[in-house]
Amino acid sequence: MSEIDKAPQPSEMNPDLPQAGTPGLKESGPPNQPTTQRANDPAPQRPKDFESFSWRVRLSDNEPAKQWIIFGVALSAFILGTLVYRKPLLGILGSVMILAATAEFWLGTRYKLDGDGASSTTGASHSRILWKDVKRAVITPVGIKLSPLEESSRLAAFRGVFLRYGREDRLRIECEVRKLGGNDVRFVEGTAD
Repeated sequence: MSEIDKAPQPSEMNPDLPQAGTPGLKESGPPNQPTTQRANDPAPQRPKDFESFSWRVRLSDNEPAKQWIIFGVALSAFILGTLVYRKPLLGILGSVMILAATAEFWLGTRYKLDGDGASSTTGASHSRILWKDVKRAVITPVGIKLSPLEESSRLAAFRGVFLRYGREDRLRIECEVRKLGGNDVRFVEGTAD
């Protein structure tokens, strides 16, 4: 049995959620993953009093030598652009592009789960998805991809928010996502698209 199968289901974590088979409830959703919802209540049941949960992942903490390689390459781009091509702006632009493209590695990312949605922030880049928009959660060995798409497609890599586990407790993060996502989110194992 995998760790995902052992994780508590949303109805086990929150007894206030409606249970399948209760009169006045309808079952709908993708095959093998029913969504339980009151017939005249279009909004899914989510905890209102959830205190936000956040963590930070900095990939360079595991491999600090690679951080210095990135800075060396950025410095080389600056020197190449400034001295060889005699264009200081070209050198600055090249360095900034390298540092910006690798910011998740050396700067780190802050992740946050709250009652409204999930977000990730790396430097000035901010991604957020509301729980009402999450259709699918793809559980991978390194994190969870929350997607607004019901099925994987070519656009899947550019849509949604990826929550990396880092040093945080994997089961706690999965449990919080299951609880906040509600019964209308389909959980699958796979790659992050």
